[in-house]
Amino acid sequence: MPKIPKDWKWPTGLESLEWGAVPVRGDVSVHPAGTILGPFLHIGDWKAGVEPKFLAYLRDENYNERVKEIILKHIQENKPDSPIIQFLQTKKIKLESISKIESEDELEIFNAIQEDLACGKKILEELNALPANKKLTRYLIKQDYQDPGRLTDRVTIPIERAERTSSAKSSKLPIGLYARGHQIKRLRRKRTENKNALLESLATKIANVTGMATQEQGLVFGTYKDGHPKLMTVTKWQEGLCTFEGLLAGGSKKEGSYFVEIERDNNGNPIKDEDGNFKLDQDNEGYYRSNRSITDLGEHLALVIRQGDRDVLGSEGGNKGYVGNKLFGIDFGQAYRKENQLVKTLQDDFSFVQPSETFKNISAFYDNPYSEKMKGIYFLQKQRTGKDPPPEIMKSYGAEFERKIKSMKQNGDLEIFDEYIKKAEALTAIDPAYLHLAGKIRLCRERALAADTEILKIFEQRLQLTTIDELNFVDGLEKLLSETSHLSPIGTDFFPGKVVKLNHLRVLPKTRVECQLFKNKEEGKNIISISVKNEDDSKNILNKLKKFDTQSLEDVEVKYNKENNKLEIKCTNEQLKIIMKKFTENEIANYKKQPTISSEKAKPGPKPLIIPEFEGVRGGKVVGTRDAADLKTNQDKTGTVIPEKHKAVVKGLIQELLKPPISKLDSIEDTSIKFDEKTYDENRMLNCSFSGRKVIEAAEKFYKDLNAAVSVYPDPEIKNVKITPPSYTLKVSEKMSDAAIMKLLEKSETTDPKIEVTRIISGSKEPEAVEEFKERLSKAAEQAAQEEDENSKPSPGP
Repeated sequence: MPKIPKDWKWPTGLESLEWGAVPVRGDVSVHPAGTILGPFLHIGDWKAGVEPKFLAYLRDENYNERVKEIILKHIQENKPDSPIIQFLQTKKIKLESISKIESEDELEIFNAIQEDLACGKKILEELNALPANKKLTRYLIKQDYQDPGRLTDRVTIPIERAERTSSAKSSKLPIGLYARGHQIKRLRRKRTENKNALLESLATKIANVTGMATQEQGLVFGTYKDGHPKLMTVTKWQEGLCTFEGLLAGGSKKEGSYFVEIERDNNGNPIKDEDGNFKLDQDNEGYYRSNRSITDLGEHLALVIRQGDRDVLGSEGGNKGYVGNKLFGIDFGQAYRKENQLVKTLQDDFSFVQPSETFKNISAFYDNPYSEKMKGIYFLQKQRTGKDPPPEIMKSYGAEFERKIKSMKQNGDLEIFDEYIKKAEALTAIDPAYLHLAGKIRLCRERALAADTEILKIFEQRLQLTTIDELNFVDGLEKLLSETSHLSPIGTDFFPGKVVKLNHLRVLPKTRVECQLFKNKEEGKNIISISVKNEDDSKNILNKLKKFDTQSLEDVEVKYNKENNKLEIKCTNEQLKIIMKKFTENEIANYKKQPTISSEKAKPGPKPLIIPEFEGVRGGKVVGTRDAADLKTNQDKTGTVIPEKHKAVVKGLIQELLKPPISKLDSIEDTSIKFDEKTYDENRMLNCSFSGRKVIEAAEKFYKDLNAAVSVYPDPEIKNVKITPPSYTLKVSEKMSDAAIMKLLEKSETTDPKIEVTRIISGSKEPEAVEEFKERLSKAAEQAAQEEDENSKPSPGP
């Protein structure tokens, strides 16, 4: 096997790192943190996924400056417990001989310090602790395969990686035994893994020019024990990156899962169980809830289909990530490897039949409006034809979409294939064994082009539509006429914890009723075409449409076309607008009594707003003991009347404060809160009832948190609304002592409390104002004290 010339370099970017720079891994399973690996300082292994990978700092000029500062600081402080000082003393190097680390001798010492593992760990610790303005960029190095040496042309994953696979965790065999078997099963030729590194880098760049945020990625080189070249991808780490691990639910290996909401504490922080796993949030019916916080999942579905990468999100969600509310591409390891299996059964509603090699958790990309998914088809159209979407589509999607479209050029993605063919040819010049690689990339290019051509044919009619409303109308019409569900496919209502409530209806497999919209601009006529089985079926379909909406279909022309088995509805542009307003997905979901999360939010009334910046009160359980009390606020007497224009928003904030799930309330646990919606809706007055042990604390905390919620609401007018706490009526049982009532009142922070205390004794007592109550208790206490004094005086003599 020929050795790699040390001076051979790729032409640009990160790929200019030298061949042979990363030392041989051999059978080392895990490198210790702080280890120098050629041009990198090892930070630690990255645990997501099966493929071996590690995080590191690149030892560039910026790195050297920071490390010099750290070493010089240690020399100046001269602390005996410093590993750097201990190393220099062991080497009998005088501290005063190191001043600026510029001379040849000083640089030699500088490098030797870093090579010492104890020093490396200390340097790593201090690099990690640098302030934000001095922090170094981290890099992720992948395909760092273990070289067992038993089979000279094969490599595999470390045992720790094999033990973390989902199959190992679920195996009936001892996990160590299974992992050893998985290692053997995972043996690959070195040449194959090098090809995989090259193709992953290629797929990442194509994803980036197709609108997806991805890592800045290149290639770094090393050697295996026998001198065989070792290619690894090197990626600039994206701060704030999270994967989908622990955030998927409601699926199986075949059906796939959905991205779901997790439980959060009152400060908005995720709640984890004893094993460190996220606790998935469930609604009142016990369903998990589909999470729409990542806004561009639908947009990138077409790219996922085009690349034919069966790993998609991976078995547990570790193959893709997100930053903020945007998808972030991090692992394209299987893209373009085989003939695209999805396009064989793909339809223009994005449905397909799962092939034998399941596309893992691709379902997470589907719970979006149809118009969102079509963005990826417009990207494809631009890359293959150079054609922009219709002006109305561009305008509706907004500035970010328009920027992406304008940045794409015809066949720009194919140029990346051509660039990598040249890279493969450069490898062949070093080692003739790589002669096949350029041919492999050419084959991937052909597959990609063939899949793209087929997808454009499939979506040809949908690409003729000129507005987002038209796209979503056709999708909604199909969902009205097809069998649908608002839940994920796994589980039943008997086991709702395994089911996800979706944001959008999904059409059940093999039940789709295909609909198309054909537009005739010249005549101003439109044809809504619905596929039917026969004439009787067309009558049934028409009855379904009229049952849903008779009025908008009154004056349109309807006929059954025998030649192609279509029900055709002819309408003018104005009639089409009226029909589209009625046939929305939310209307259809409510009509079919399949309440999606989106349709529930679309119902008339305020939209609850989640504000994580403050600690909200949540209703707890009522405890029926003699220590319990009831408190009612009386806004009709005092307090703020909410302005009409802010009524809906403030109500939404109140509902958000009081919504389940029940969470820990610290000092106000065991207290329930009920909001009087009727009084609020009629008079805009805020009355609430509190029941439990700590009702005054709960009431005051509720009003405090409500004002906090109003103050951070993103509307300057609403921020000026100040909700004044009203008067309270406190009801206690006849068994509660005066001392217990006093203890309740002592918890009030209100400087001028307006609390009426009412004992529940069959109307035998009138309500008692708090000051009167305290005065009566005070007089009773004085009288008791006087009586005690009298009793304590010595008795007069005989």
